[in-house]
Parts: sequence; C-alpha cells; structure tokens
Amino acid sequence: MSERIQRFMLFYAVMVVVLVGVRFMTKDSAQQLEDLQIQTGLLVAERAELQLQLANLESPSRVRKWAFDNNMIPFSSASALQLEFKPLKLLAPIAPVKQKITVETQWR
Repeated sequence: MSERIQRFMLFYAVMVVVLVGVRFMTKDSAQQLEDLQIQTGLLVAERAELQLQLANLESPSRVRKWAFDNNMIPFSSASALQLEFKPLKLLAPIAPVKQKITVETQWR
C-alpha cells in the first residue's frame, strides 16, 4: 500500500472512532430532550393556571369584599374632616460665616 492510502485509512479510522464516541456520549440526548419538552409544557400550563388565579384574586369585586369584611369604609361614605393648618413660623435666615482658609504646603 502506498503511504497516501495508509494516511487516508488512518484518517477515516480516527473519524469513525470520534463519531462513535460522540454518538455514545449523546445517546440519552433524545430522551432528555423529550423529558424537557414535557416538563416545559407542564410549567407553561401551571403558569397559565397561576395567572388565572392571580386575576381572580386581584379582581375589584373581591378586593372590595375583602375591604368590607375587614371593616374598611368606602371613600364615598367616610366622614369629611376638615382641619386648618397654621403656617409655620419663619425663622430669620442664618448669615453665612466668613472664615479665612489657610493652606500650608510642606514639600518633602
């Protein structure tokens, strides 16, 4: 056999070993992918159910019922209480203090 044929045979043998090794390492990938797709579907369904529950819990009628059950009064029937606020006493402005700034420079 010529040297060229031997190199090609060696190259193909190495490629076969590499491809068989890759296939062996990824043999469970299809099953894992299927499991992940099922899990994703379940999580999407759970999210949709939780969004529906949240919408029901946040409905205005439910919040209003909760407020009445906890003895809260609606604004329309609350007593109007008016207070007068006295203005604050104005203090005299504080004059800024003028100080001389001295800087000492020491060379090392």
